[in-house]
Amino acid sequence: MMTKSITISSKLDSSQSPVALFVQLASKFKSQILVQTGNKTVNAKSIMGVMTLDFTQGSQMDVSAEGADEQDAIEGITAFLCK
Repeated sequence: MMTKSITISSKLDSSQSPVALFVQLASKFKSQILVQTGNKTVNAKSIMGVMTLDFTQGSQMDVSAEGADEQDAIEGITAFLCK
């Protein structure tokens, strides 16, 4: 299992749903991916779970991935949130 702490530095376009784009990205990976903010942990492939998180610039979260493509998953999510 890999875990990385991320501070969102990307200005996510509000004309597109950043939550939907995030879940679509996470769903491309075979690994189980969890996102934690504060004391809340959700499945990154669950739009309902991810909708409860703060996806604004400057927000901090821990992203964990476990599976065959866990490194690619962490790198992809980091690139999306920190571009």
